[in-house]
Amino acid sequence: MVTMSCSGNLVWDVNKRLIGYSEPNAIRTNYLGRREFVQRLKLEATLNVHDGCVNTISWNDTGEYILSGSDDTFLVITNPYNKKVKKSIRSGHRANIFSAKFMPHTNDQEIISCSGDGIIYYTHTEKSPEYNRQCQFTCHYGTAYEIMTVPNDPYTFLSCGEDGTVRWFDLRTKTSCTKEDCKDDILINCRRAATSISISPLVPYYLAVGCSDSSVRIYDRRMLGTRATGNYMGRGTTGMCVRFVPAHLSNKSCRVTSLCYSEDGQEVLVSYSSDYIYLFDPKDDQARELKGPSEERREELRQPPVKRLRLRGDWSDTGPRARPESERERDGEQSPNVSLMQRMSDMLSRWFEEASEAQSSRGTRPQTRPRDCGHIFIWDRHTAEHLMLLEADNHVVNCLQPHPYDPILASSGIDYDIKIWSPLEESSSFDRVLADEVITRNELMLEETRNTITVPASFMLRMLASLNHIRSDRLEGDRSEGSGQENED
Repeated sequence: MVTMSCSGNLVWDVNKRLIGYSEPNAIRTNYLGRREFVQRLKLEATLNVHDGCVNTISWNDTGEYILSGSDDTFLVITNPYNKKVKKSIRSGHRANIFSAKFMPHTNDQEIISCSGDGIIYYTHTEKSPEYNRQCQFTCHYGTAYEIMTVPNDPYTFLSCGEDGTVRWFDLRTKTSCTKEDCKDDILINCRRAATSISISPLVPYYLAVGCSDSSVRIYDRRMLGTRATGNYMGRGTTGMCVRFVPAHLSNKSCRVTSLCYSEDGQEVLVSYSSDYIYLFDPKDDQARELKGPSEERREELRQPPVKRLRLRGDWSDTGPRARPESERERDGEQSPNVSLMQRMSDMLSRWFEEASEAQSSRGTRPQTRPRDCGHIFIWDRHTAEHLMLLEADNHVVNCLQPHPYDPILASSGIDYDIKIWSPLEESSSFDRVLADEVITRNELMLEETRNTITVPASFMLRMLASLNHIRSDRLEGDRSEGSGQENED
């Protein structure tokens, strides 16, 4: 039996919920964030329902089912308790599904999803695949990153994408749009990639938008409109209430990877690519950093960085085993693939060092990406204390979604599954020493990422083939020239 040194009686509260004497979300509100629950979290179930990376998961309103979308382009509705698939839908998407949501108050029969090619699909689970394939919106050009439904609204939804637009669609007026270069449903034109959006759960006309310029903007949707509604303003500043940027990122372009409102709408949690996690107060423009480098690390980071080159295209250097090579050698871990990648990176770094410096001096910004560690971190948002560490993926954790009522988490990532976490441990299983080691390692890898030029491995292979071809041509030319001189003699 689980005992807790905290006010309230869990058993009594559970019994009250069973007889309908308390609010359904009372357990979640009163117990979910407590240290006693958080540090007992344990992997309860693994749902193997996809044949690709799982990029999006979402609970339905009752917490009975999980909707997921994957690189395999399937939408799957799963009961996580009995591990049975309720519905597996071959979507019309031809690219990786990045976001999928149930439309509110539709009995989980209507789904909105978007993918890497920018196409949005409106899917009805009880309609034929032929019908659903016709219900597509091709308005975004470039990747569509996120779908956001409006609380208690079964008709409208929002989307954001690489084209810098936030769009608002109303299914009462149309269930598809294939108009070329469509601007009918643009709500906000940010003029830089809009990578994440979130709606305040208590005041749903407040909309938070994260962009690729390090900023988070909050808009009042009552002051916005689209061409379809007849009052589109077209400027990214119209309706903007406040703009947040961490001080050290004010002159940098650091992409927002995710953001969300707290349940009470009083805070906005934001994560950045190649940076940390921040809490913003919508009534203030200051950010509170949940985790930053220690003073010792700050002193180390003042040293001039050494630029590195890495190949992108596999996950061999991510995940829990992705430590600095010197650490792996000390532990006797020699991976042929990693060693080969390291040698290729070193060789290519020497080849392109001068070219890279020249590009940087001309203002071309090298592309980087974070080296995710495959862990779930749980923090105390008031003190920034680290409370729990869960190893949730062999490579990268893409999604983390709390159950709407119970102290249960669902996670997904590069692994082809969904993991369910529940407070099943009899006592705290938090290993603070291990957590500190992982955090320190991540800080080192984060700084390395900031000073690393990342290029696709496929591009490098093509370039090596091209260089080899040039070398062969030169050798052939030298032979021909030598042969010609012999003939003249």
